[in-house]
Amino acid sequence: MSLLNLRRIGRYAYPIAATFVLISAAPARAQTGVKFSFDSHAEAPEALILVPQDKGFFKDEGLDVSIDDAATPVEPITRVAGGGYDMALADINALIRYRDQHPSPPIKAVFVVFNKPPYAIVARKSRGITEPKQLEGKKLGAPHVGSTFAQWPLFAKLNGIDVS
Repeated sequence: MSLLNLRRIGRYAYPIAATFVLISAAPARAQTGVKFSFDSHAEAPEALILVPQDKGFFKDEGLDVSIDDAATPVEPITRVAGGGYDMALADINALIRYRDQHPSPPIKAVFVVFNKPPYAIVARKSRGITEPKQLEGKKLGAPHVGSTFAQWPLFAKLNGIDVS
């Protein structure tokens, strides 16, 4: 871009920028505090909260959102049920188990991030694994917290995999 074009852009950009500065200098509204809990550290699903937080969209709407990680999938559920947190992004399977163990908790799911969970077993092509039964005798890795690890026994049973 030539220097002449930059000057033309600058001629219009400065007044526009000044207008935005003046508009944003309006009196600030009181911010409503919102405590939010993740069910682990930040991963892809948490982007639906982290991106608007990072871009200031919550503040623009008068919300002062604080976000905390949790050590286990049940922790954000107990945080909300106990009243210490307003909302959480939690594993629906953990919520179902929690509600089964705690009759009538003051908590419910209002939004599901995934209609079908993105669980996957990934293997190198060179290993020749093309069907679940071929996982017998192989070492698999999964976090002990969360529903992936908890659902492995059912997956193995349904696919005839001997896990002994």
